[in-house]
Amino acid sequence: MDNDAYIDWIYQQLERAFRFFEEKIRQGVLQRYGLASDGFLVADTSGKAIGRLDLQRCVDIARSVAGDGHHFGVVHLPLNLNEARFFLRPSPHQPGQSFIRWAKQQGLFVVAERPLQTFGLNSGEPYRYVEVLPPAETTPQASSPPAGPAGEATSSQGSSSLPKEEPQLRRQSLAE
Repeated sequence: MDNDAYIDWIYQQLERAFRFFEEKIRQGVLQRYGLASDGFLVADTSGKAIGRLDLQRCVDIARSVAGDGHHFGVVHLPLNLNEARFFLRPSPHQPGQSFIRWAKQQGLFVVAERPLQTFGLNSGEPYRYVEVLPPAETTPQASSPPAGPAGEATSSQGSSSLPKEEPQLRRQSLAE
């Protein structure tokens, strides 16, 4: 199957899915539905559309299935240091306006994902900008409890071997 035929097949599957979701909404099971993709079309610097999935065509499919009252309402896309094209690049349907702003004007709620992880930093491998590490373990004190006012040993309530440090953050490639 060539690329154009494959993309057409994708849109056919989306139409089937949208019909199913609209039926589930009529049954009271769902309220909204949406799409998650890192391949929505955006415009490059010359205005040429780059990507694989045309969000305008997806909105048009929703309208053809359920009219202007369709419930296609959410797009889910990556937004991080390496994948900022949806924020920085214009929509191919509205030059001069970012993809995200254009999507919002279409009545879509935009959800950003992967703020701390990306793909494709030269290798195409997953990459985490930040890794949350567990706090360093503390060791219990080997010394005796402090002496009280009359010289008796007292217990140090609240002092346990619980970590006393905040989680540490560091950059790490997932390939490590």
